[in-house]
Amino acid sequence: MASGQAPSEIKPIYRLMAVDKALGMSNNEIAEKYKYSVSRVSIIFQSPLMRSIVQDLQSQVEQKLIDKATNLSMRFDRLAPRAVDRLEDLMDHSEMDTVKLASAKEILDRSPNAPKARKLVDVEARGVVLQIPAVAMDNMLQAARIIGEPLDVQYAALAGEEEEDFDDYFDGTLGE
Repeated sequence: MASGQAPSEIKPIYRLMAVDKALGMSNNEIAEKYKYSVSRVSIIFQSPLMRSIVQDLQSQVEQKLIDKATNLSMRFDRLAPRAVDRLEDLMDHSEMDTVKLASAKEILDRSPNAPKARKLVDVEARGVVLQIPAVAMDNMLQAARIIGEPLDVQYAALAGEEEEDFDDYFDGTLGE
């Protein structure tokens, strides 16, 4: 093979280079790793044979990643009900109130149907104001009742909503 020409045969070292290329290494990195010039590495990868090998390797890598992601997703799907059952068991039967509360929070935080709350800090009152949809607040109050923790709730109507809409969810101060 003359200098400056693409390889007509694939040497074992070129196969290693192809693997590195398929895994995302740049020509500069490959040249440094194998002690070749960058221009020589570029010429090697211009070969139709090398391009084909790199593409095949990239396809294999992509397929393995897809398989692993699919398997991982299936594992999560399989383990999620057990994890929720364990959290529910801890919430219901733990001796420690902090574990009960943490378990309840974990369940609510990871519920796909639970709306997320926005937290605003009220500096003057040194308190925290939460803007939470009524359904989410109902879930939090139910969790607090389950674990036997008092929950002090003061409410105000949201802009555009009538205050009596909230009376169904709150009795002013709860947990007393």
